[in-house]
Amino acid sequence: MVGRGWEKSLPQGPERAELFGRTHYIFEVREVFGFGLLLLSIIQRLPVASKTGLTQFLFGSAATLLSSDITLILTVAALLCLILTLFWKEFKTMTFDIAFSRSLGIPVRYLDVLLTTLIVIAIVIVIMILIMI
Repeated sequence: MVGRGWEKSLPQGPERAELFGRTHYIFEVREVFGFGLLLLSIIQRLPVASKTGLTQFLFGSAATLLSSDITLILTVAALLCLILTLFWKEFKTMTFDIAFSRSLGIPVRYLDVLLTTLIVIAIVIVIMILIMI
């Protein structure tokens, strides 16, 4: 509630759009995550047996980690690093200035999809690593 009150006190209209851009998504994610934690705490307080292992299912456990999981994480991370190294100059040029990249003949659309895919895979790897901890 405090966060919503703070958000309402911010400027409205075009000033708000210029000030925050797409950061309003952060507010939405914050609310969904908070609501999920609220539901988790309510479910854990219920006197039923079906809640067993809910925390380990949601947040993971190092006890359920297999050596094949570690091998998979390391292999995918190495592959990501290799692709990033091979296309480093193109990615750097593309993220700095798209018009300049197009003028050099770099296929910006394909590299943008590739870079976005690499970022998504990297995020999944980080989540898997955090689950292990």
